[in-house]
Amino acid sequence: MEGIKGVVAYYAPSDLNDIFITENKSLFARFSAKKTLKANPLEKKEIYDYYSPINWISENMVPCLVVHGKQDTTVPFYSSVKLIKELKTHNVKCEFLVHRNGGHSFDTRLNDLATVNILEKTARFIKKAFAIHL
Repeated sequence: MEGIKGVVAYYAPSDLNDIFITENKSLFARFSAKKTLKANPLEKKEIYDYYSPINWISENMVPCLVVHGKQDTTVPFYSSVKLIKELKTHNVKCEFLVHRNGGHSFDTRLNDLATVNILEKTARFIKKAFAIHL
């Protein structure tokens, strides 16, 4: 995609099917996905697969920074783990930052050292992505 220099994904649902795994109890996430895609994943899995970013990874992707809190109850942490594995399988340059005590939107709710470090690393990733492609 011309002009895209890097991707920063904070607690992003990379595989939309993961929102419906048993361990994820977020009614909000399930309701939002069903309303947005106008389908139930059990009946229209192909729609969820089509709109899941994990299924669009290729060797041509720009560097990616994935950030997720291990305590996320909206988007399963496992979704980001799968994304990183898939990025590495395709030799995409990527970084994975994990907040051990962070939940969904931890970067707007927590004011701890781990959050500050993640935000600083995010800023460095963005600066580096733009410097490489100038």
